[in-house]
Amino acid sequence: RILSVDKTLGPLVLIFRRMGRDTLIFGVMWGVLLMAFSVALHGSGIESDAASCVEGNMKASCWQTWWVVRTYFQAFSQPFFEEMNSDASMLFLMVSWVVMNIIMVNLLIARMSSTYSRIEKQSEKEWMFDLYLATKEY
Repeated sequence: RILSVDKTLGPLVLIFRRMGRDTLIFGVMWGVLLMAFSVALHGSGIESDAASCVEGNMKASCWQTWWVVRTYFQAFSQPFFEEMNSDASMLFLMVSWVVMNIIMVNLLIARMSSTYSRIEKQSEKEWMFDLYLATKEY
C-alpha cells in the first residue's frame, strides 16, 4: 500500500499486479490447450510399450500420466519422435508446437503490452485514487 502512494512507483505496482492477473489467465488457457492436445495425441494412434512396463520399472513412459507429461515436454521442444508412430500423431505434434509456443507466447506478450499501455495512459488517475484510498485509510 505504501508503494502505491508514490507517483512513480504507484503505477508500476499496479502494472505488476495486473500483469500477474494476465499471466494467470494465460496459464489457465495454456493448461486447457495442453489437456486438449494431450487427449488428441493420445487418441491419434500412439501405441504404448506395455511389454517393457513391469513392476518396479521407473521408466517415464510407464507412468499412468505419461500422455499428459509427454505433451508438456513436447510443448517445450522435446519431441519424442520415437513415440510418434502415425501420421496423425506427427500432425498433432506439429500443430500443438506452433499453437502452444508461437501463438500463445505472442498472445501473452500482446496482453501484457495492452495492460501496460492502458495503465500508462491512466497512471495519473490511478495514482490519485490510490493516494486517496491510502489517505482515507489512515
